[in-house]
Amino acid sequence: IPCAAGFIATPGGTGAPAHASAIGVRSAFAPAVCGVTSAPLWSQIGSPKGEAGEAGVVGSSSAGLSMSAEKGDRRALLGRVVLPAIHFLLAEAILPRGAEAAAGAPKKPEALITGPVGEGVIAPTEEQTEVIRRAFKAFDDKRLEEADRLFTEGINTWITLKRPRDEMGELYKTRGNVRVDLKRFPEAKEDYDRVISLMSSDGERPDGTAAYMEYPDAFVQRGLANEGLGDWESAVNDYSRAIGLWGGGRGEGINPYTLTFRANALGRLGRYSESVSDYEAAEALFLKERDLKRAVDSRANRALSLYETGAVKEAVKAYREIIRRSPGYADMRIALAAHLWANGEQGEAESQWEFACNNISVGCKKYKDEYWVSSVRRWPPTMAANLRSFLGKTGKQGAPTAAPP
Repeated sequence: IPCAAGFIATPGGTGAPAHASAIGVRSAFAPAVCGVTSAPLWSQIGSPKGEAGEAGVVGSSSAGLSMSAEKGDRRALLGRVVLPAIHFLLAEAILPRGAEAAAGAPKKPEALITGPVGEGVIAPTEEQTEVIRRAFKAFDDKRLEEADRLFTEGINTWITLKRPRDEMGELYKTRGNVRVDLKRFPEAKEDYDRVISLMSSDGERPDGTAAYMEYPDAFVQRGLANEGLGDWESAVNDYSRAIGLWGGGRGEGINPYTLTFRANALGRLGRYSESVSDYEAAEALFLKERDLKRAVDSRANRALSLYETGAVKEAVKAYREIIRRSPGYADMRIALAAHLWANGEQGEAESQWEFACNNISVGCKKYKDEYWVSSVRRWPPTMAANLRSFLGKTGKQGAPTAAPP
């Protein structure tokens, strides 16, 4: 069995397109790699050929949560909530407030009514609302340039209509998400800046926690945009701000994906001891959610960070334990091979490498690409150097001396 499908759904449904949930909670489908090298996943999924992976699921992650992949798909995995205001706009019929009763239409539930209407606010026409519907549909269909154009048109109209700030905030945030997917990170950050500014007056309670979940979410989205800009310090600050708004710490109530994002960014800053703590906490939270695959990804990333802190014995023990539990975890086999080669244990190093190349569906091809290892998979410097040494001495780096396995 060459590959397992990567499928992740949030409480709004089971893999429905973004914004499609009838109750307003986003769902997200993360496509499996299955031989598609450009598939935007957090982790490659592979298994020993013909062998089932952990927890009865064929395949286990081989690259872990620290892959940068496509920011948009990392963002989608958060499972964001879409404001009721937008679902009000996407209702079958949109009438100006007060006009529904006059038209004999049933009154909308209070939960679907947008924020307070100030003086001069104008209700959108059906044609204007249709632009917003089309924008969301284009985003769901990954027609990103069209989505950006339609959201921009809709935002300009909503400004003219003096629509409430909750509606404006959701439109800016969603356009920012589109722009992250387009890798237009400076423009995406500007949109998130606007969202945070709009929410700042009432987004935080006196005790420092979020008044509503969209506020910390906006900081997470901006953190991803900052990653795209290579501004790792700002990314850490944004993730930390979101974590603080959820109550702080690394325990109950904290989104484990955001802990993973922060750990990744901390690693880019060389702050590996701190990243170890975040990965460890993320693993515990994923286990509590019974998400075993993400938990082992966090465990693997923690092991790599431990190695960089100098805790080599503990890290290598973790490599071996992960391999024992998940034989198809190529990333850890290759990490172990690199370590063993650096420590003069050439025989076992070659054995681990050959197993990853020949017996695991994802293989070892990407690990021959130094840029991919360091910048996409984001191995810490010492492990990346060990792998370069291994590949160079065995003739497998760059243009191989023989056909790669």
